[in-house]
Amino acid sequence: MRKHSLARLLGILVVAIGVCFATFVLPQPSADAASRAEENEAGMTYGSASMFDYEEEPDLILVVATNGKEGYVKREDLHAAEAPAANPEEAVQLMQARNDELSNALAQELNTMTGQSSITAADASAMIAAMSETPDPVQSIEQLSTTNSQFTELSITGEQFAEALSNAQTSLARSIPVYEQDGTTVIGTFLVG
Repeated sequence: MRKHSLARLLGILVVAIGVCFATFVLPQPSADAASRAEENEAGMTYGSASMFDYEEEPDLILVVATNGKEGYVKREDLHAAEAPAANPEEAVQLMQARNDELSNALAQELNTMTGQSSITAADASAMIAAMSETPDPVQSIEQLSTTNSQFTELSITGEQFAEALSNAQTSLARSIPVYEQDGTTVIGTFLVG
């Protein structure tokens, strides 16, 4: 009993020391973090978004472009592409609209891939919903095919579903330019969404 209590006490002490270290020793972003950001020759701040609060992000935010190059997106471009909701009701509407867009795009991809025209947005939506139970797309579609005869008739493999889902998500992503540190030289694109 004493060994258990001592081990518990030591565990609590280690956690407390860790919290104190993280709070008082490690550098913390602060309200003046933006003033410590580096500036390019045009006077634009640049850096990693992880170092700043959302409202205080630098003008140019570090990303990796689709071509693998590291560069910067403009904060206003990124925020516009993210299309944040103004309130909870709008957030629900945006989420539903995005789910509908994804279902339609997935149905198109699957019909094109399989040469069929019978896959509907409702079918695609059911396939996406199955992923909430099994996040692996291959397992999701295989499980759905064995439990629902409607999907068995569609003859879609898990691999086809995974590829079609990836293509549908990419087709709906918004593309914004990636710049060099100067904020004017475009070196690639970044997909949002």
